[in-house]
Amino acid sequence: SGQGNFAWKKIKAVSQLILGESHHLHAIHSLESRNARRVIYSITDLDMDHAIAKTFSSTATVRDYNDQHGPVDENRLENDACFIITHLTLKCMDEIEPESATLVLNLILSLLMRYEVCPEIKKLAIALGILGVVCGHVSGRIEELLGQDWGASPLGRKYESIHKMMAH
Repeated sequence: SGQGNFAWKKIKAVSQLILGESHHLHAIHSLESRNARRVIYSITDLDMDHAIAKTFSSTATVRDYNDQHGPVDENRLENDACFIITHLTLKCMDEIEPESATLVLNLILSLLMRYEVCPEIKKLAIALGILGVVCGHVSGRIEELLGQDWGASPLGRKYESIHKMMAH
């Protein structure tokens, strides 16, 4: 494992504390997956581009990327999103096992269940969706979040292009 602050290990530990051992009820898990997929599908391309430009432009990784590739503009947002998702996925794979990514995904699904009643979750929906895609990929549970037709949502299309690129 490379140098870093081991953020994924910390997220896994928090997930474990919050969820405990009681988060294995199949009916709840299935409902959370369906609800999360509905939230993910409601995110528009414009929402996604705005979130990538605003939310993630302050991270050190993206600042380094921007130093090399210039400031964010609309023509670069698609590549920036793919870069960010790819970077997060590689970091996640480097720091935690698939079982731990499953635990983090379960927490994300639980949080997205509160989307309709919690304004804070609404504000974080895109970031939670991106983290969900990362953990869904690492855990092998991506279809629970994106369904079988990845191209049906903007986030799914970004994941699909990354998945194709990684397959080559």
